[in-house]
Amino acid sequence: MPGHVTERDAAPQMVADELLATKLAPPSVHTGYVPRQRLVDALRAGRDRRLTVVDAPTGYGKTMLVAAWCAEIARDDVLSV
Repeated sequence: MPGHVTERDAAPQMVADELLATKLAPPSVHTGYVPRQRLVDALRAGRDRRLTVVDAPTGYGKTMLVAAWCAEIARDDVLSV
């Protein structure tokens, strides 16, 4: 039927929406994360730059480092209000 969207037709869009949401929201910091304050400080120093690149091999904690940085930025923004 033209103009009728079935559940089967909507499934790819739902998957796309969920995937997009994971790419636009920072991950949460996992329990057991080992803080790397020197690296977070380096990220903080570059906060006002247009681009910050975090580069390291697989498994070196890039995602958790950026998650901790995002959490710190969010916490600082809440405290400064």
